[in-house]
Amino acid sequence: MRLFRVTLDEHIPILVQDDVRWLLANTDKANSAAKAIEAAVRHGMNAEVEAGLSHRFAAVVARALNAVATPMTAPLPEALLTLANHKGSPVRKALVELLAAKPHPEHLPALFVLAKDDWSPRSSYQGEEDDYPIAQAAIGAIGKLGPLDVGVADELYRLAIDTRDSDVRYEIFALLVRAADTRFQGQLFDLAVNPGRRTVRLAAAGALMAGHEQVTSEIVSQITPQLLATRIEGISSRLLLLVAVRAEVDQVLKAAEALSTMEKRRVLLLLAIWIVRDRDTSAAERIARILPANHIGVKWALAGAKGKLADTALDDLGDPISVEQVLLFMGPKKKK
Repeated sequence: MRLFRVTLDEHIPILVQDDVRWLLANTDKANSAAKAIEAAVRHGMNAEVEAGLSHRFAAVVARALNAVATPMTAPLPEALLTLANHKGSPVRKALVELLAAKPHPEHLPALFVLAKDDWSPRSSYQGEEDDYPIAQAAIGAIGKLGPLDVGVADELYRLAIDTRDSDVRYEIFALLVRAADTRFQGQLFDLAVNPGRRTVRLAAAGALMAGHEQVTSEIVSQITPQLLATRIEGISSRLLLLVAVRAEVDQVLKAAEALSTMEKRRVLLLLAIWIVRDRDTSAAERIARILPANHIGVKWALAGAKGKLADTALDDLGDPISVEQVLLFMGPKKKK
């Protein structure tokens, strides 16, 4: 009956204060306690809401935390920041969302704790990478704090290498490119081009490509034709895109000429054409002339990859792995 009254109160306000207190103190069901704390928030039962921050059910603590902290200005008090160590994932999830909405440097220690959070909403199977949404949100919140100190960047870099979540790794690498000392770009470049775990290498190259506006000319100059010809396709495609968008046209043309001699990889030139066409139309056309005349794939790249190609349209320009890389970046995006 008490739960019924609290539930009815969601639609027709009634006096439920005694019901709220009883449920919070006595119910052994988390959902019932959660409904009770929501009613406490609606009725301005401040003492009960404050007490909810130490309730035995995480669902109650999370709702109390949102109610208490949402009106506050940053930085949040230390008592709330210590909830980054709470055993209940709903509490940590609520906290990281609050910290993302209220960026402040004093939140950084709590955000570091949350960045290492390995809670996952699903079970992972052997060989699969995990999914750590709380950690992902923490990295996003750290990204709102501006330039990273070297010590902070070092710790993030180590976390990226060790994590089992590829999204966390990529987001950290991307953050290092745009907000850390440029020496981290060199570390990411070394990760990308040297032997190592494929997922780490792809994340490093992808972060450099995505952060091309911040990447130094020294890094771009190290992307030689030989490098593009000898690294795995996923790395070559990302580094070629970086060259196409940032390098001098002569460097782009030399890279294109080198790849054109490799039957398995010449399809990657479509990536260069696609990017360079916006910078230098004549250069894009020069690259296009390296490939078979009137090829539908070349026309497609020169047109900005508009429209859909037949499934086998690019098969004569490269091997399946290289074709897959081209379609990954230039193909139509699937609707979520």
